[in-house]
Amino acid sequence: MVLMICLRLNLQSAEFFSFPENFAVNDTESYEALHGQLISFDGYVCSEYCGGDHPSGMAINHIRHEALQKLTFEDD
Repeated sequence: MVLMICLRLNLQSAEFFSFPENFAVNDTESYEALHGQLISFDGYVCSEYCGGDHPSGMAINHIRHEALQKLTFEDD
């Protein structure tokens, strides 16, 4: 995914990667390599689906729960 972002933004390398101002990303996995690379960037949010018993947007074990069909972000 980092490669696809770099290609989309016409970046030559992911080594000095940064998001443009007001750019936001929701990564739907909180444990993969991409999460480790992007966690320090402003505008990066990770979430997991934790089941239908929890309302979207709630933090469960410090991880945001989001149902992809019912996102709770301001600009969903």
